[in-house]
Amino acid sequence: MPKTIFTADLFATTPHSTAEAVKAETDRRAALQSQICQKFTVMAKSSNLGGFGHRQYILGAQDGSAWIVHRIYLYPWQVGQVVNVPLVNGEPDWCGMQGVECPERLPNCLQPVMEACHGKS
Repeated sequence: MPKTIFTADLFATTPHSTAEAVKAETDRRAALQSQICQKFTVMAKSSNLGGFGHRQYILGAQDGSAWIVHRIYLYPWQVGQVVNVPLVNGEPDWCGMQGVECPERLPNCLQPVMEACHGKS
């Protein structure tokens, strides 16, 4: 059973300057330009359903990018599950995922958290 990860543990400010953070994000996006999909790990899942039958999920990729998405209960994901997300111009195409709504980009996850989620600890 995967360890529960709390949202506060996933993100933190890094000691990098704004210029370094912008360069890192630019490099991350450039690396994805030639890809057709990106693997995300389900890091957390809400325990309750929203009024329209959606659960909230936190997904993280190995490059540190993280998203919150809502997905209808008919298409559940499990914590620890790896999800292939189609890319358009290096960005996730959430519209291409059945039952996914309201994607929201989060700050990048800390590298140790991503390594733990992807089994590289």
